[in-house]
Amino acid sequence: MTASSDRSHNPIIIDDELCIRCPLCDIVCPGDIIIRGERTKIDPPVVAYPAECWYCGLCEQSCPTSAITIVFPDRMIDPPLTFADLVDGR
Repeated sequence: MTASSDRSHNPIIIDDELCIRCPLCDIVCPGDIIIRGERTKIDPPVVAYPAECWYCGLCEQSCPTSAITIVFPDRMIDPPLTFADLVDGR
């Protein structure tokens, strides 16, 4: 999945309907981007620092209900330079 605008890009989409409020995404996130509020059994986790996401996918992989989707920005899916451009020195 890609995002159309990189400026307001939220890389982690959490489906509130599928989320069972377990702590796994919060625990596995190496950037500590996903946090859980005080009412952990009621409120879904929150993407507190979307600009800091590493796009590692650990939260998506660890989710037991597939409630998390990682959305890559367009510039990561279709970069302006290719590997060949870099090798050729363009």
